[in-house]
Amino acid sequence: MNPGEWVAVWPEHLVVGAVRFARPAARYDEIFAFYRDGFGLPALAQWRDGE
Repeated sequence: MNPGEWVAVWPEHLVVGAVRFARPAARYDEIFAFYRDGFGLPALAQWRDGE
């Protein structure tokens, strides 16, 4: 498949799951807004300072 032929369809043989990313961020509020507003990802939980 050539890069110009990519199709945004999930393969039927793969089960849809969940992914969690966690990493320290100096600009937490900006990064949080980027994923929430830019990608439309819901915030399921938040924590700060090792809470």
